[in-house]
Amino acid sequence: MRAGLIAQGAVLPIIGWFVFMIGYNNVQDYQTTLGVIGRYLSSEAQQKYQMYQLMEAGGGILALVGLVLVAAGLVGHEKHTSKTVKRRVIARGGQRAVRCPVCGCALDITTQSEGKCPECKTPIEVVYEG
Repeated sequence: MRAGLIAQGAVLPIIGWFVFMIGYNNVQDYQTTLGVIGRYLSSEAQQKYQMYQLMEAGGGILALVGLVLVAAGLVGHEKHTSKTVKRRVIARGGQRAVRCPVCGCALDITTQSEGKCPECKTPIEVVYEG
């Protein structure tokens, strides 16, 4: 999850910066003397000016959200919810060997009562009955 936040947070500021710069450059053009006159005379120019202002603000907000996601990904603690599940193997009576429940290889219970299967590396626990 942390890696996802960092990846999203790294992409959003780049996109936000491009959107902001497009809006910023066009807003600057519309704020010149000719731009102000053009906005006064043309409703289409006024609408474009407002759209570029929105792009400027939206791009800045998008970049800030991305930076917050990066910070959350770097600082946040990931909960470890996955536990190693041991396969339980039951040894009955005087058995000296049992089989791995996953790959079927023989396990010597006198030397290996807990650990991993040497073939498939599955965590196992040998339980003795009777």
